[in-house]
Amino acid sequence: MKYVGHIICFLAFACGCAGLWVALDFGRISVPQLLINLTKFNHGGSGVYCRFALYVVLPAMLLTFLPTKIRRPAAVAAAMAGIYLFNIIPWLLHKNIYSDLYEKEYVAVYPESVRKPLNRQNLVVLYLESMEKQYGDPAFVGNTLTPKLTDIRQNATSFADYVHMPANGYTISALVAGQCGLNMEPLPQKIGGEPLFVPQATCLSDILSHHGYRTYFLKSADMEFTNTGFFARQHNFAVIKGEKEWYRDFADDREKIAGNSWGVRDSFLYDRAKDIIAEESRENNAFALFMITVDTHDKSGYVDPLCGKRESSFANTISCADKLAADFIDWCQKQPFADRLTIVVVGDHIAHGRSNPVYTNQPPAREIENIFINPLKQAGSDHRWTTFDLAPTILEAIGYDMPALGLGRSLFRPAQTLYEKYGKKLNTLTEQKSHLLEKLNTGEQTAPKKYADLKTNRTYNAEDLSKIADLTPVAQYAFNKLWLSEINFRLPEKTVRPVVVKIVAAALPNTKEERVFDIRVNGATVGKISFPPQKSEPVTAEFAISAPKNGKTEFSLVFANDDFQHWAQTVLGIGVQQLEISLIRDFAY
Repeated sequence: MKYVGHIICFLAFACGCAGLWVALDFGRISVPQLLINLTKFNHGGSGVYCRFALYVVLPAMLLTFLPTKIRRPAAVAAAMAGIYLFNIIPWLLHKNIYSDLYEKEYVAVYPESVRKPLNRQNLVVLYLESMEKQYGDPAFVGNTLTPKLTDIRQNATSFADYVHMPANGYTISALVAGQCGLNMEPLPQKIGGEPLFVPQATCLSDILSHHGYRTYFLKSADMEFTNTGFFARQHNFAVIKGEKEWYRDFADDREKIAGNSWGVRDSFLYDRAKDIIAEESRENNAFALFMITVDTHDKSGYVDPLCGKRESSFANTISCADKLAADFIDWCQKQPFADRLTIVVVGDHIAHGRSNPVYTNQPPAREIENIFINPLKQAGSDHRWTTFDLAPTILEAIGYDMPALGLGRSLFRPAQTLYEKYGKKLNTLTEQKSHLLEKLNTGEQTAPKKYADLKTNRTYNAEDLSKIADLTPVAQYAFNKLWLSEINFRLPEKTVRPVVVKIVAAALPNTKEERVFDIRVNGATVGKISFPPQKSEPVTAEFAISAPKNGKTEFSLVFANDDFQHWAQTVLGIGVQQLEISLIRDFAY
């Protein structure tokens, strides 16, 4: 018991020192962000260990040997400072507060309901670690640090007025937000020891994989750091490689490909990406390649030898990253398949820390770099936007009709983003808990679809269909099983000629404008149904469907409304109050 007091004081001083170090080095962070990084602390760079020892362990040890009269009150003050700097009190006060934002605004998209575009591009998404757009602006950095990317941006599509959201300020949270349109927080649950990254949500890669894209996830750093590999595996990436896999596959070249302590050098990653792109293009395969660099992860960074002999500094690291990225883009654009390839260059998040040492004049707002090269759509209206909006925007850039996904809204469209709708309040709402988000983050295995066996000359109401057809998880939760968003049905086996399907539906009268839905069957639009404003009277639509040549008679029917400017919550039948389906003619009988 002799040293218990000293141990308690040491821990209190360590808490305060750690809070100060993290605040200065990484900025204010959330408790979930702290916890998820601590769980994989041993997969970070060795520089983190050195700084932890220098800024936390050493001063805490020295302070522990202060005279008793000074040590005890100082330890209390240090502990309180640490609690404040780690935002522990606000987290404790709000961790059980639930928001209904997801129930109001989350747009559930299902891969099988998304129409496969006739003209679609291959895709390369290049996440540049901590890359900010203002690095190319002399007003803030003196001599521009990213002249090559700045030139590329001027001849491509780029979106201004990005708004940084603290909860998306580190790589794994930015990936989940940018590919799935939702917050990763609170801390992912676990099942069988594996962290869950909203496995029930549809993300960018889920849609592309469903439509036959060969999906790649390449990273310079270790896939185990912040559990990135788990996210990739849970969302249908076919090939997943990080530092550990690269060193295994190129064991004889370990010294040649090693970067700093965070992972392999980015130039090596670019070479592997070129190999994959060239091979997939040669085979005429659809592919989507996502890659994350690491050279600019640390303030000291890593300056690749390909950039010449330069002093190891964050500014030189950024300049080198600019050269490597631009050279890779230039290689892609010189290939014969360049016209069929869309490249998206995006900073995963802004650099950590309250201020950035490369700025001679701190910009009023720090924005992530974003460049869309060879998109199939052109930018329209200006937006105030967040990382949530990247997923639908990327999909539309390669040919998809995707006005919204999750909490994200396509920046190619004039519809409001959620930040434009909610402003700074969006930060608080997305960091609060959500019943719907919890459901999306369950480890329950999705059961095989259940199809309703429909017969001709019979009417099925919503209650009937809810018992015999498949309901989506979101619809089950949000509407207490009373509303259907997707109906899976099967025609009689002997059906060989077209069948006319009649739909009678009524919508909640909560809008001043007419609402028009596409009726989509197996992803193809087969008709429309229109609901008059401020009325809930039933309306009718009829359309014909046929059994395909392959003999399958299984169909998935959804309602979809792509006009999110006036009715942002409309998707897959949300708001439908009554539904009847009748197969009224079958020429086979």
